[in-house]
Amino acid sequence: MVVVPEADFMAQINTNTRNTILLCGVALISAIAISIVAARWITRPLQNVSQASNKLAQGQLDQQIAPSSIVEIDTLSASFNQLTQRLKQSFAALRQSELTNRTIVNTIPDLMIRTKGDGTYVDIIGSDRLRGVYGVKQFNPGKTVQESLPPDLAQKRMNYIQKALKTGQLQVYEHYIVINERPQYEEVRILVLGEDEVLIMVRDIVDHCHCLRPMYIKQLNDYFRKIVSIATKE
Repeated sequence: MVVVPEADFMAQINTNTRNTILLCGVALISAIAISIVAARWITRPLQNVSQASNKLAQGQLDQQIAPSSIVEIDTLSASFNQLTQRLKQSFAALRQSELTNRTIVNTIPDLMIRTKGDGTYVDIIGSDRLRGVYGVKQFNPGKTVQESLPPDLAQKRMNYIQKALKTGQLQVYEHYIVINERPQYEEVRILVLGEDEVLIMVRDIVDHCHCLRPMYIKQLNDYFRKIVSIATKE
């Protein structure tokens, strides 16, 4: 029987144990290093996509993502690039459409007013196309129908605004107003734009009226009688 000293026997076991632990440590460190490199290799393109998306959301449309060696990310990048290109084309078409619409609006001889349901003016286009408006200094966005028209005409306009909002139908009426001692006949059209907003279109029709209606003739006669009465008293 051969007797092996315990020290020699355990020395070999301890050596094998240390080698195993060392190899496991090296393998673990290598795996961690490889994982970090792989994670950065994968996440860097994703970070590029995320940064480009954020810039795109802020309105910076000139965003392009470089191709990636990862198939899935490369597909995502290609889709993103196509999206940004389509957005640029859509916005360009929208700007051209707005320019065209603005040009068309500027050629329309009507006064156009975007107005809230309570009579507050949101936007006014073409205020210089009529000879004038009662309370012209008050005829600005933020002001109201009641501030810019005589009480009776203001009430009449508000009634038609509420009727348009209630029915959703186009409202058309005419009224008579004296501006700078000069009578003016206007046609008013009110069209619903939204839940609580209408578009008011006012057109001076005095030049198109070859025959004034009886009510206008009476109002005109009353107006001149008033002028003559005042002149006589003076």
